Amino acid sequence: MTSRKLAAFAFAVVLVQGCTAWNYEERDQQVVFKITSWNHDPIEKTVNNADASSFKELAHGYAVDKKRAYYKGEFIFNSDPSSFQVIDKAYAKDKNSVYMGEHKIPEANPGSFVILGDGWAKDEKRIFNYHEVVSAADVSSFGLLKYPWAIDANNAYYGSSYRDVIVFKGIDPKTFKIITPFEATDKNGRYSPYK
Repeated sequence: MTSRKLAAFAFAVVLVQGCTAWNYEERDQQVVFKITSWNHDPIEKTVNNADASSFKELAHGYAVDKKRAYYKGEFIFNSDPSSFQVIDKAYAKDKNSVYMGEHKIPEANPGSFVILGDGWAKDEKRIFNYHEVVSAADVSSFGLLKYPWAIDANNAYYGSSYRDVIVFKGIDPKTFKIITPFEATDKNGRYSPYK
């Protein structure tokens, strides 16, 4: 592919990704969640029981009013709006819980929860891939490699938003290398989530 074709392709990808937007609007004492996109008519829904006078849009589809927090027009059950904050595109937290979208991540500690990147996060006791707790992971030695791979002192991990984390046990962390996004190797062999 020539550099001109590659540049045109990259521009098209950025343009398409940037053409879907969501926001909240107040209409007649009600809050409406609206999705607009280049490839379909706008989609709108009323945010049931939202308090329009105290409603505040945050970021990435999150919002709060004096009663609760919301994600893309759905209320977040048992959320605390006074301490609610958006962490990044995927995660938010309040004084009691961590959320991915409108779903609570049951074992996550909001006081120590940090984003590592590419869907990976941790608190003082656990590693998370999106909403999944990765129980095999060692928090103290865990680190990211090239997306979507991660590693600790004992295992390698392949994580993604559309499937459970795959654990490759007993790898050699000193010789472990990523070959492609779908394949890795160490002195003991080759690893792929698709084999």
